[in-house]
Amino acid sequence: MVKKRRGHYCKVCSRVLPNEKFSGKGHSRHICKKCSKKSPEERNVQIKINNIYNMTRFRNLSRDNKGKLQKYLKDDSKRVREAAKSVIDEYEEYERMRRLERELEDKNASMTKEEYEEFFKEAENYQDDFDGEDIGIPF
Repeated sequence: MVKKRRGHYCKVCSRVLPNEKFSGKGHSRHICKKCSKKSPEERNVQIKINNIYNMTRFRNLSRDNKGKLQKYLKDDSKRVREAAKSVIDEYEEYERMRRLERELEDKNASMTKEEYEEFFKEAENYQDDFDGEDIGIPF
């Protein structure tokens, strides 16, 4: 059974707070009293940053999310641009690693038995170079 959430979600500070932390209009706007005291520019920047980092919950970016991130790269706020850039870089690195894994799997699948043994023999020789005894670390 799922625990019922009490209170309201503040879209600026990304927290679920009790009803008492919201003013009358704050409930419908989803902005708590503390965040409503901030300047509108600061609130908008924080909401945009929250939206950017909420995109990281998924394994890969949809076309729409990529488009949104590209728009955030042209935003006036430096913090928003940096957050969007970091998320884009993270996904590009993730995609690069996935592509390398697929290439390695394809290469391993197409190897002959001799090539396979040769590859792993070279890998063992490479690992022997890093034996801890050379630098005084007992393994």
